Amino acid sequence: MSDKRSASRGSESDSGYTSAQRPRDASQAQDEHISAVLKEEKGRLQTFHNWPLKRIISPAELARAGFFYCGTDDWVCCPFCQLRLNGWTRNNCAYDMHARRCGNCSFIRNTPLPQHVQHEKMQKINGVYSCP
Repeated sequence: MSDKRSASRGSESDSGYTSAQRPRDASQAQDEHISAVLKEEKGRLQTFHNWPLKRIISPAELARAGFFYCGTDDWVCCPFCQLRLNGWTRNNCAYDMHARRCGNCSFIRNTPLPQHVQHEKMQKINGVYSCP
């Protein structure tokens, strides 16, 4: 015996929805919400509640530089370019590290250089930050 409904409408899935009508997957919707939250500095800052290196580099500096805390060791990630960094030391500038590793990141390209970043070390060439 065949199901006439699915036989007559070949583009339908077993659930009765066509791909254009199918509700978004709940995990996809959740991922999109999380991504939107992490694109805001306040949302990124909230991820640092268990940050282990507060005396080395501040959560505020990391969040201002576009990073959120991954929750493991000292790993941080950028929700714009997916750059992941760890191994932070006292001499690190989060914004500088982000710009050096991923100058084409949309966050870096669209964010003015912070005043504390040494301007003589960073150059913006064709909209991309680079180090000489």
